[in-house]
Amino acid sequence: MANSIVFQDSASQLKTAIFGYDSNSKSYKSVSVSSSGAIDVKVATINKVNSLGTVNTVSTVSAVTDVAKVNSLGTVNTVSTVSAVTDVAKVNSLGTVNTVSTVSAVTDVAKVNSLGTVNTVSTVSAVTDVAKVNSLGTVNTVSTVSAVTDVAKVNSLGTVNTVSTVSAVTDVAKVNSLGTVNTVSTVSAVTDVAKVNSLGTVNTVSTVSAVTDVAKVNSLGTVNTVSTVSAVTDVAKVNSLGTVNTVSTVSAVTDVAKVNSLGTVNTVTTVTGVTKVSSVGTAQIYGYTGATIQQVKIDHDGQLMVNLSGRKFYEVSETVKNLKAEKLGTIVDTSKYQDISWYIKNVSATKATVNVQVLVAPTKGADYAIIGEKAEIVADKPKVITSEYYFHYTRLQFTSNTTQSVQVWFNGRY
Repeated sequence: MANSIVFQDSASQLKTAIFGYDSNSKSYKSVSVSSSGAIDVKVATINKVNSLGTVNTVSTVSAVTDVAKVNSLGTVNTVSTVSAVTDVAKVNSLGTVNTVSTVSAVTDVAKVNSLGTVNTVSTVSAVTDVAKVNSLGTVNTVSTVSAVTDVAKVNSLGTVNTVSTVSAVTDVAKVNSLGTVNTVSTVSAVTDVAKVNSLGTVNTVSTVSAVTDVAKVNSLGTVNTVSTVSAVTDVAKVNSLGTVNTVSTVSAVTDVAKVNSLGTVNTVTTVTGVTKVSSVGTAQIYGYTGATIQQVKIDHDGQLMVNLSGRKFYEVSETVKNLKAEKLGTIVDTSKYQDISWYIKNVSATKATVNVQVLVAPTKGADYAIIGEKAEIVADKPKVITSEYYFHYTRLQFTSNTTQSVQVWFNGRY
């Protein structure tokens, strides 16, 4: 009789095991399970996965040589490191990537700690804040920059509303408002400059349309040509000035080449020469006594009041020829002379007596009056005649019965 086994509790007493063949040891081994009874599976290589659903956790992926295409990838909580991604069509949100060769389009990037080299960025809609950019290549157009705190160097910049500090700018097309600039090589046009504390050397300023007000310029180098200055209200000192149409007030001028119209000048150190002065207003003349400077006085007619410290002498001569009957000599203005006299000598070949008398008049064209002074010139004996009367104009009258010639010398002392 065959043996029989009776199972009273088959569900709890029946035990089974699943074996698999190990080709390495060429033996059968039982299949391992987890504490929950799940079969432990190790996959060496998966050639292709058409569709992969949701994977909660992938502990470690040693290496993925090549993934041709993933149509749909759900949620991956953490990817520790991605060494390289050749091409990504679109990523809505991306963490940290060491190197991205090409990105066709990025919708939104919350934060990028470190970004290497980007060859081309077609369009950037808005950048809220950039802490630091070590090196930025070529940007064709930046529409508007609200504010830039510090820019070390910009070779060429379009229009910027406000730049706080720029160390050096090679070329600026237009700046509406500019703070402090250490060096500007070339400025094509400046609409308005509120204040310039210090201006170094400017090689050439082609045209300045208008400067409303300059409070103070401490030091201005060399300006080759200023075409026209309409008006300058006040200039403290100008060492050398070319041609200026109008200067209202100049405190002191060392040297002026030419001034068409000059207002009030407090002090002129030296005037080498004045070619012509069309009109001079009120001028006070001063003289130096050797110790003090005194005003030069004039009389009621505007004539200078002069005290003579020494005598001066005036002499003039004439020859009166072919006199017969009566002939008059030259009129002499004797008003300024204190002493006057005439020396008369007969120089005729055949000498005869010549009578001489002194005539005087208050004006040059008045009728001349004969006074008592007279002389008779006989043969070779010259005579001297004087006038004791003081009149403005004096002349001599000559008479002779025959044709005679006399030589006359007038002497005046004042």
